[in-house]
Amino acid sequence: MRNLCKEIGVFTPYYNVVKSEAEAKKITKKIKYPLILKPIENQSSQGVFKIDNDKQLSYFFPLTLKHKRNHNSILIEKFIEGEEYTVEGFKVYDKHHCLAISKKTHFSGFPTIASSLLYQPLNQNGIFKNLIKQNDLFIEKSKLPFGITHAEYKYMDGKFYMIEVAARGGGSKISSHIVPIVSGVDVNKKLINLALGKKIKTIKVKGTGYFVLLHFFNFKPGYVLKRTSEDFINSFNFVVDFEYGFNLKDILKNITSDSNRHAYVIIKSKIKEELELNLNIIKNLIKLKYD
Repeated sequence: MRNLCKEIGVFTPYYNVVKSEAEAKKITKKIKYPLILKPIENQSSQGVFKIDNDKQLSYFFPLTLKHKRNHNSILIEKFIEGEEYTVEGFKVYDKHHCLAISKKTHFSGFPTIASSLLYQPLNQNGIFKNLIKQNDLFIEKSKLPFGITHAEYKYMDGKFYMIEVAARGGGSKISSHIVPIVSGVDVNKKLINLALGKKIKTIKVKGTGYFVLLHFFNFKPGYVLKRTSEDFINSFNFVVDFEYGFNLKDILKNITSDSNRHAYVIIKSKIKEELELNLNIIKNLIKLKYD
């Protein structure tokens, strides 16, 4: 991914592959803190840490190594400040189509764990026009034959830096629920048809005018005895989907990655200001009883 970015002129953070803490410390002298440590193979931000000094490097390096899979090396890269965006798309017939863009925020104190993604109606003017053009170029040059795409970027000093990209939908029902609401395109159905060898019509992205918020919850740790039912939260007409990430009588632990966030809700509205109001309604309705 990083090599292709360099070849076609897509900005990407400076990075290096290291096998030891000593190698990592040599890199810090070249690119300076803050930096990111991440496994070469993993998901859901597991083993991904932002580090600001040598002491943190020594602490987090072995934790990142624990999350490695088939590689004995890990990535160390420059942390890019600025706003973070995700781009959802679909590649078919040599053309990539941008279907939804979100602005991502993170939990306080956890710069690698997403707390919310705000999707708004596609606007191909301004910075989004440049982001769409850049992302389309990368996917079309990647030789991906067809499929759903999910890319993440940081925006700093007028430039979009590609952080990562994958030939899959985003987690937490982004491809199945959010993308069709924002774009009007059922990408999962199209993916299945193409995988079965069927031809599909050229994609036309008209947009629906919906804003969509994907919000994640961080509850107090403890042994959970009771909770507000999922069915009750899902009964509200502005709720697309709500789901807990734990079962009753589980010991709820502190969040350490995207994979163990405590719950999520997807809310839609054609009025952006309503999203926050409706989110507060849901927050006030969720009650957990601990032992």
